Amino acid sequence: MSEAGRPEPAVPDRTLAALGLGVVRVRRDADGVHRILGAHRPPHEPMPNGCEARDEQLAGAALTDTLPPATAEVVLALLAEAEAAGTAERDGVEVAWRDGAERWYRFAAAREDDGATLTVLVLDVTSARTQRSSAAQVAAERAAVVGALRDAVVILDATRRVIDANEAAEAMLGTPLAGRSWEEVRKRVRIERLSEPGARLLDLVLNGHEAPPVDVRFVATDGREVYADVVVEPLRVDGEIVGAVVLLADVTEARRLEAERSRLIERLLSQQDDLSRDLASALHDGPVQTLTQALMTVGMARDFGDALDAEALGTLLERAAGELRGLMGELASAPVGEGLSAALGDLVADWMAEDRHAAMHLSGPDLPRLSPAREALVYRVAAEAVRNARKHAPDSPVRVHQAVEDGEVVVTIADEGPGCSPDDQQRAAEDGHLGLVLSRERMTAAGGTMTIDADGSGTRVELRAPASRLGGRRAGSHGDAPTRGDRAPTGGGPVDADRATVDGGGWSS
Repeated sequence: MSEAGRPEPAVPDRTLAALGLGVVRVRRDADGVHRILGAHRPPHEPMPNGCEARDEQLAGAALTDTLPPATAEVVLALLAEAEAAGTAERDGVEVAWRDGAERWYRFAAAREDDGATLTVLVLDVTSARTQRSSAAQVAAERAAVVGALRDAVVILDATRRVIDANEAAEAMLGTPLAGRSWEEVRKRVRIERLSEPGARLLDLVLNGHEAPPVDVRFVATDGREVYADVVVEPLRVDGEIVGAVVLLADVTEARRLEAERSRLIERLLSQQDDLSRDLASALHDGPVQTLTQALMTVGMARDFGDALDAEALGTLLERAAGELRGLMGELASAPVGEGLSAALGDLVADWMAEDRHAAMHLSGPDLPRLSPAREALVYRVAAEAVRNARKHAPDSPVRVHQAVEDGEVVVTIADEGPGCSPDDQQRAAEDGHLGLVLSRERMTAAGGTMTIDADGSGTRVELRAPASRLGGRRAGSHGDAPTRGDRAPTGGGPVDADRATVDGGGWSS
């Protein structure tokens, strides 16, 4: 039995105090004041008002004298409720200590069997409350940081389940992510590892090893094919690995730009190779053959003692010089600054100025402006066709016609030469004369076409390209006149459709 004649509690008050639970027994006196019968506080725990008295010295003191006024009001209300109902609790009671410190307590009161004594249990919950507050703050800060990241961030626990993810991650991997296993997420979007095969990143990280970044590819929830760089870092609490953070940086656009850059470089190299082959083919089929004929003329006169035909030799040398000048002009930038119609008019005028016997004719309405690259391509292929006409049908007139049909620019080059069958064209390509093949490939690559109709009555080359800039600025009207504006070709009068010469017909280049 206790000194007050009460049975000892099942758990002694001192034991409760040693466990951190304060025990105070009070009874209301005749004046209505709750006085302390006995108290057992946790070790080194003073009273909130700073009283350092030993537990036994508190007997007889008014309970309210040991508490700050605000806290005393809460505790008195607690006691009144316990006297009436038998038990009462108050959680998270803030107590302002005399030294300025603030602590939080949980109070519980119970009326004992004698009906007059109240037992008050007091538990300091400051540490737990502070930890909860800190954890909530950390979680809020983490959510704010993670949410602000543009890259996708997924936080996993030690069992590899998603405990948090930002909007970027959910937009990429689907919603909701929280609570799903990473394996489920990975299979849902079909993540495919592009880097060299190796140990799984989560296995490495959760076992305390560093994981190298890897490249992956997957299909996002919106159907996009996504390329991402993935980095996995450990999530630590007090030095212990409790999960992992997965960062996915979307590099799809960077991959696309890199692929486009590679394609452009490959295309540039291919174009340079095409240019070299074109030049070699043009030199072989043009000035080289003409100069060879000139050398044969000189050689025959030398070997057989014949008189040198100076006029024939001069004609051959003049032709070779003209062919070389034409090639030099084509190696320069295509003269399409004033539009394709103006450039074609200049082309016809230049050929007629060089050869006063030439008969060339440009007809058709002005063409709309195209993109610079497309205008340059059509001009170069047309110039090649005109050069072939002059070479293979020197006595035939050449007609260049321009038109717009079904949203396409159409340029036609026609002569009345001997023509060239498809078999002849195939044999020419097999012999290394690739001009036609390359021209057709370029037109196709630009979204256009090149067709050749050749028979015994002549050759007709038709070029078609999309009119991508209809309604744009046009060059001066040509109608049936092929000159640069009002300029007549030098060395001759106005262009006459009845005058003849422009090579055309064989198309073996």
